[in-house]
Amino acid sequence: MKDLFMLRSISKICCLVLFLFAVVLVTSNPAYTQTVKEKNTGVEFSKKLEVAGKKYEYVFCTSIQTSFIITFNVCAVGFYIEEGKLDKNKDTVTQLLEDGSSKYLIINFVRSVKAQDIRDAYDEGFRKIITNYNEPKAKQIVEPFFNALIDVNKNDKIEYIWSTGGNVELIIKGQRKHSFQNIGFAKALWAIYLQ
Repeated sequence: MKDLFMLRSISKICCLVLFLFAVVLVTSNPAYTQTVKEKNTGVEFSKKLEVAGKKYEYVFCTSIQTSFIITFNVCAVGFYIEEGKLDKNKDTVTQLLEDGSSKYLIINFVRSVKAQDIRDAYDEGFRKIITNYNEPKAKQIVEPFFNALIDVNKNDKIEYIWSTGGNVELIIKGQRKHSFQNIGFAKALWAIYLQ
């Protein structure tokens, strides 16, 4: 009887160990987690989210740094595409730059940044990407966008929603700040973060 009791105890312990091992394995496996952590900043992005009534799935994330003697993290950037619209057989970056399925871009700041510094960074990026950037027609699109930008603090977010037809909505700190409709500008805006 004593041996039987010991076997049952060992069996229970083995089952408990196997169960705990399975829990650790499942929760540490990226396929089962609900968030993805950007490696440089530690900012977590949800794998799936709903914004303005539309469901999006996570594509990838990156971070932006600045250097002045040493390198500082500025923000983490998460890319999303309308749920079920990402074609695994096509280039991901190309799909993020195509008009059509809705896209969502979220920038999570890990430090405070002045509006003028944000404008300067966008200005530099647009100059590299938009060939006719200095023409009045381009300035008519860019200037209202620049004017909508405000100072951000650590943990503040800037969000962009790009829907069909080049319709882009700018949301800062949860407040809708600006919207525009221009496919070329939408592509340029996403391309800045995909460089």
